[in-house]
Amino acid sequence: MSKLRTWREISRGETDDVVLVVDFDATGRNEARFSDLMGNLKIPVTCWETVPQTLFTGSPPAVDGFVDGWTEEVRSSGRRVTAVMGFCVGGVYAAALADRAREWQKECPMVILFDPEKASGITLYWQFHKVIGTMDLVLLRLNSWCRRG
Repeated sequence: MSKLRTWREISRGETDDVVLVVDFDATGRNEARFSDLMGNLKIPVTCWETVPQTLFTGSPPAVDGFVDGWTEEVRSSGRRVTAVMGFCVGGVYAAALADRAREWQKECPMVILFDPEKASGITLYWQFHKVIGTMDLVLLRLNSWCRRG
């Protein structure tokens, strides 16, 4: 199989089946990640995690645009998707990915959601401040460097 572009393999099983996971842990969350979960399973499972989308110069695509990119690579791999898991807002994408997988396989994969949360203004505000709070030292150093330069 060629190198993955829109997915990162976080564990490898003994079959061609794959579990897909959607998470946006770049927010600086200290809680466990899907790679921690997969590393503790007693049965080896091939698991692919979404790679964060590239930065856009214009408007980002709608949910379908992200899902199209992820789906294309999974479908062309020929693998059977047995489950799709999503954490927090990743649950929106997990459900959409499971629907897409059902289009080319006989059965719909299981959908497992962890801490599903609707994206709202207050949630985004809280997450933004959480990320900025974890980066305060980096931002202070960058500010100091910019003033010297």
